[in-house]
Amino acid sequence: MFQFAELVPELTLRENIALPLELIGVKRKDRDARVEELVEALGLREHADRRAAQVSGGQAQRAAIARGIAHKPKVVFADEPTGALDSDNGKLVLDAFLALARHNGTAILLVTHDHTVAEWADRVLTMRDGRTVESS
Repeated sequence: MFQFAELVPELTLRENIALPLELIGVKRKDRDARVEELVEALGLREHADRRAAQVSGGQAQRAAIARGIAHKPKVVFADEPTGALDSDNGKLVLDAFLALARHNGTAILLVTHDHTVAEWADRVLTMRDGRTVESS
């Protein structure tokens, strides 16, 4: 996942979230159920039918995160996924990541400058000038 949403602007948030599931052949009923689960979990219910170009940066970021985890990947690489979000919406994202890790065994590799976000991690590597300086 990228720091910026990179959604398909002509699609709704719901359609953007469903896109990778459709591309890998997930049946419509299962796809719709997973999309609704993520729309709810990431607080996108009232914006889900708006086109990506019509929503705020934070809403787009949450939709991009939902799209990135919709297929329950084994590993998620996320660069500042909560950087454009307020603390409440950032918590929704972290909760979604934790649920994915706990229920599906997904490894989440998250890069952040936010110490509050880092506190959610099971393991933290602190880097300076491209080198690990601390591990906890």
